[in-house]
Amino acid sequence: MNNILQNIILKTKRNFYTNHHGEHISYFNGSGLEFNEVRQYNIDDDIRHINWKITARTRTPSVNVFFENRQIDIAIIYINNGGLFFGEKQKKKDIALEILTSLSYISTNNKDSLSTLFFDEKSKAFFKSTKNKNQTFINYDVALNLESLNCDVDFEKLESFIHENIKAKSILFFIGDFLKMPNFKFLAKKYEIYCSVIRDRDEEEIDFNGECVIIDTNSTLQKSMNINNDIVKEYNSYMKEIEKDWKCGLSDRHIQQIIRRKMVQQSVPSKKVYSRKKFKKDLDFSF
Repeated sequence: MNNILQNIILKTKRNFYTNHHGEHISYFNGSGLEFNEVRQYNIDDDIRHINWKITARTRTPSVNVFFENRQIDIAIIYINNGGLFFGEKQKKKDIALEILTSLSYISTNNKDSLSTLFFDEKSKAFFKSTKNKNQTFINYDVALNLESLNCDVDFEKLESFIHENIKAKSILFFIGDFLKMPNFKFLAKKYEIYCSVIRDRDEEEIDFNGECVIIDTNSTLQKSMNINNDIVKEYNSYMKEIEKDWKCGLSDRHIQQIIRRKMVQQSVPSKKVYSRKKFKKDLDFSF
């Protein structure tokens, strides 16, 4: 186990680890440990659940009713695209790796069924449902070795793949930068969806002027251009529109945003290579 992976797991244990292994309370009556109510005894009830004190007091056989403990099906979808390559001191991919590893560790240690999908324009790797704790290390290795530069994601193919390969009603955790709004309308009807949004402050708002070399991390195409105040203002306004559309899309599809990670970095000075994922065409950012 390398030091980075070990540190992620230690941090996860410290912040998230729970002693309730695989125990998720549902509102179904069952043989769990969480007390629900006392009711009159039925002929098919387990006699071990008889509440003898209340039975003696009321002279009517009564039993304790507990919430049922259920395991859940979890699927983690790692969205691999060029945007993860962005970052001056720390790339967004490093944050995505940390989130992926933490979620994998929590799921397998809670003895829940975990499926993992790595996807860009097609499936890069798919691991079917398992409770094997080694899946945490497998997921880390796969994501670490995935090349994100010069990759884009096809959300339509992603949605079809999920429908075809994840049959059980599951909780889906998506990890990505989501600079492009996916249409998860049909997925949201079957699955419970949560999104981990990874962004960089320099990515959402630029505050520099001058000559720059712009790199599209999805295609690796480059373009030299002069950034002035008008372009900065319009670009920042455009990114705010993307954010507004994203939040509206989440609300319409009943999707939860559980993690929004913004990476703090220094402003990018002029005459320096500046990586970006998406540019507005009418600003002549096209390649």
